[in-house]
Amino acid sequence: MSMKKIAGWLLAAVAGCLASCAFITVNVYFPEKEVKKAFQTLDEKYLGQENEQKPAPDADPAGGEAP
Repeated sequence: MSMKKIAGWLLAAVAGCLASCAFITVNVYFPEKEVKKAFQTLDEKYLGQENEQKPAPDADPAGGEAP
């Protein structure tokens, strides 16, 4: 075998090894209680502030009286 063929096979083997390591699946476990608590905290933080910032309508925006 010539040196070029050996180098080609070696390069192909190295590329194959690198390609086989490229596909990795990462599984992350989130405990249910902590996720629900985090969601509730965010819900209270953002939806609670939204309700507090909106003023209650005192009068009709058109300037007329309410029936």
